[in-house]
Amino acid sequence: MAAEVINSAGGVQLGDKKVPIELVKVDTNEILSAADARAAEERAITVNKVDFCVGGFRTESVWGMLETAMDYKKIWLICGAATTELCSETVPKNYDRYKYIFRVTPINSTYLFYVSTKLLKMVVDEVRENLGVAKPKVAVLAEKLAWADRIVDLAINPYPAFKGTPYENKSLLEAYLGVEMVGAWRPSHVATDLTSELTAIKNAGAHVIFTVFSGPVGVTFGRQWGELQIPAAAVGINVEAQKRSYWEETKGYCAYEVTMTTYVPGVEIVEN
Repeated sequence: MAAEVINSAGGVQLGDKKVPIELVKVDTNEILSAADARAAEERAITVNKVDFCVGGFRTESVWGMLETAMDYKKIWLICGAATTELCSETVPKNYDRYKYIFRVTPINSTYLFYVSTKLLKMVVDEVRENLGVAKPKVAVLAEKLAWADRIVDLAINPYPAFKGTPYENKSLLEAYLGVEMVGAWRPSHVATDLTSELTAIKNAGAHVIFTVFSGPVGVTFGRQWGELQIPAAAVGINVEAQKRSYWEETKGYCAYEVTMTTYVPGVEIVEN
């Protein structure tokens, strides 16, 4: 839609002339194959002659795609992959090679943790106030992918900066929210059965499940969380839950799940 609007006005202004935008759709198959993704990236550059690359969702595939784009000195606008290191370990370390990389959306994994923590705090506060639980128990259920590693690390592991303080041996999440972390479970991003993980979380006495999902496992979770009647609130990141079809896909079992999406202040939300 944006390309149509821009082209209807003559295109993008380059110097003293306007150039129309041509969009090239590329099926990278990156969720399933890093090799396919890198090959698709090279075809887009060498066959379709693209000038800019926009996208990249699965970090494990994006690394190779980025390297191919850098080989050809093509500007890459990251739209999907959240892993912090995609930018922090490239542009600052070798600017001449990686200066073509820009992050557009989403915010990186580190900031996703901080934003998610605000949602988590809201739910934890409700558990304290309405259930009378002074120190709620929180379980992390995060898909086993690179982008989620930083979030799990900050949620579960002792935070280095706390060494020598009263919070030593506590994770950032424990210190900030005053909760007890009962563990982290890391299923596949394409898992179709989470019975063992959800049963273990229930047995651990968790009051809240902190979700970190980008793949189809998010639908599996929403459905089985309700089917198994897990007595723990669900809050965090679940990309599948941002889709309009999520309710139907989970057969309505996702009711009361809390997730996040990104909005820009001052930008109107329209039907399209």
